[in-house]
Amino acid sequence: MSGTVPSTTDILTGDRIRDDTNGGLYLVQNVTRPRTPGRVRDVELELKRIGDDGG
Repeated sequence: MSGTVPSTTDILTGDRIRDDTNGGLYLVQNVTRPRTPGRVRDVELELKRIGDDGG
């Protein structure tokens, strides 16, 4: 699974994030910060679902 976060987000491989829409918990497996001259792009994430928050 993949996702994106704003370029200002402090996120690293191994972090966990929660999808507030459905309560899913995800492990960040890879973080890619694309470099484009003159434009700040979103950070691309490779994610693995690891469960839910029970909610």
